[in-house]
Amino acid sequence: LEDAGERLDMLLRKAEIQDQRLADGQAAFTTYGRALQVDPEDERPRLKLEALAERLECWGELVTLYREVLGAALPMELTCSLHLTIAKVEDEELGHAQQAEEAYRAVLELDPEERQALDALEQLYTRAEQWERLLEICQKKRELAQDAAQREAISFRIGYLWEEMLGNLSEATEVYRAILDGDEVNGQALESLDRL
Repeated sequence: LEDAGERLDMLLRKAEIQDQRLADGQAAFTTYGRALQVDPEDERPRLKLEALAERLECWGELVTLYREVLGAALPMELTCSLHLTIAKVEDEELGHAQQAEEAYRAVLELDPEERQALDALEQLYTRAEQWERLLEICQKKRELAQDAAQREAISFRIGYLWEEMLGNLSEATEVYRAILDGDEVNGQALESLDRL
């Protein structure tokens, strides 16, 4: 078949037969993988691959396939989506924190304001007790915060990290003073400074 759309449709139909009628999920996974390579922008093969990866517990194969597809020239939104899926699988299914971090960082290189990647890195660094990296993510989230209450809450977290986790009281003091600059009667900031 010369037409990519026809080839994609035939591969999808073949994979469905392999999975539903022949009960051969692994063969279906391989065929859906070929369909994905024909048209990475079509979401149908991705949805089927992810469902099969969960059912067959072949997460490593899914990650390998998505990494291969990332070698092609793809729209930024799709590239981010594939990296996010890779990162989530690496972290939650395979337990590969470093590979998950790399994939989330790849997303932030494309879109520095991508909230899902920032939130996931915040959780990853908290679990791993990587305080300096967590601090960097919190500072980025503070920059992106939409309102004063969000910025203040994140600032207190940053102050806490400086004070309790990194033992840098002068940096913590600066953070709490900056909070007071915006709200001079902030009781929590005053208590924090008094404690220091």
